[in-house]
Amino acid sequence: MRAAALCGLPTAEVFYEPLTQSCVVRRSDRTAQADGSLARVVQYDLCQLAGTVSDRKYEKEGGPGLAACAELVRRYSSQPAVDLRQLVRWVFFNLYTGNNDSHAKNLSIYYLPGQGVRLTPFYDLMCTRLYPGLSPEFAFAIGGEVRPGALQRAHVEAMAAALRMQPRFVLQQAAQMADTVPGAMAQAVAQIAPLLPAGALSLAERLQQFVATTTKNTAARLQG
Repeated sequence: MRAAALCGLPTAEVFYEPLTQSCVVRRSDRTAQADGSLARVVQYDLCQLAGTVSDRKYEKEGGPGLAACAELVRRYSSQPAVDLRQLVRWVFFNLYTGNNDSHAKNLSIYYLPGQGVRLTPFYDLMCTRLYPGLSPEFAFAIGGEVRPGALQRAHVEAMAAALRMQPRFVLQQAAQMADTVPGAMAQAVAQIAPLLPAGALSLAERLQQFVATTTKNTAARLQG
């Protein structure tokens, strides 16, 4: 999540607590009041907005696909052009960082007084592909393809058509994220490294190398 923020994605505030070896995330759906209490922000994830039950959050199980998510953003966002661009960038961030669990419940829309209805800051960003036993398939089909290692330029162009976007624009977002993600991940690891125990540091270094390699290989196929 720190790397996502460094890439310019709106992301929930996160920090590492070394005493308990925990990742702490500040909730974006609560606001502090003058009396010290918390008020709940009106927020719905995209499964809720699509009328899909939570146990069908994955596209292959009947949950919203990327095209459906984009249409929900168009329908509800006060700034759809901005939020749709961030949605596309989020997709490529997840592809490059190996987050196959980026389903529709990990996208939400909320209402903020004075700002209108917007995509919430992104949350639940992780690298699932480092862990054996988790699904090797991406949560969303990209132009009909769910295997990250099989994605080609034609899949991205088909995805752009499904999203009602220009292929050139979507490919530009893919290229820009590819230029940004490896450096952002390296910076995020460097920032947190002094706080990590040896085992966690080793995992973070593996993550950094995985992201660098995956981004390079994926971007080459998508732009080819």
